Amino acid sequence: ITIAGSDEYYVGNGTKMYKVTGLKTITRNTATSYTVDVTNATLQRDNGTVSWNSNRTVSQTYDAGAGWYNDEYTVSGSASGTNANGVTYTVVTTAPLKKKLSLGCLTTFVSGKLMITNSNGKMLEVNYDSYNNEACDKAVTITYNGKTNVIQVW
Repeated sequence: ITIAGSDEYYVGNGTKMYKVTGLKTITRNTATSYTVDVTNATLQRDNGTVSWNSNRTVSQTYDAGAGWYNDEYTVSGSASGTNANGVTYTVVTTAPLKKKLSLGCLTTFVSGKLMITNSNGKMLEVNYDSYNNEACDKAVTITYNGKTNVIQVW
C-alpha cells in the first residue's frame, strides 16, 4: 500500500484532519503470523510534520476455535522517527505485547513492554501488565525520569 503525497489521504475526526503519506507492506509469514513494515511515513499536522518507519510482527498464539472471540495475539517490533518538534525517537518492544480478544480486553494489551527513547536523552517505559497477572484491568505502568505511576487506559 503506497500513499503518495498527491493521493491526498487524510485521517482525523472530521474537524481536525491530517494528511498521511508513506509505504505500508504487509507480508504473511505463516498461517498465524504476518509482518507490517511502514517506511517513509509522514503525518502532516497543524504544528508540524511527524515522520516514522516501523516494523512489527503479529502472531496468533491461541485459537479459541469459534471465530475470533477469545483468540490471543502477540505483537513485537520497533519504530523510529521524528516528532513535530524535530526530536528523533525510537520505540522497541522489550517484551511481546499480548492481546486477548475477549470482553474487557479488546481496547488494550494485557502484557508486554515498550521502551521509548528520544534524542533529548529521555526514556519512557510502558508495562501493560502492572500486576503480573495478564488481567483485563487496563492498568499500565509508566516509568519516566525515575518515577513510576500506574494509570488506567481506555
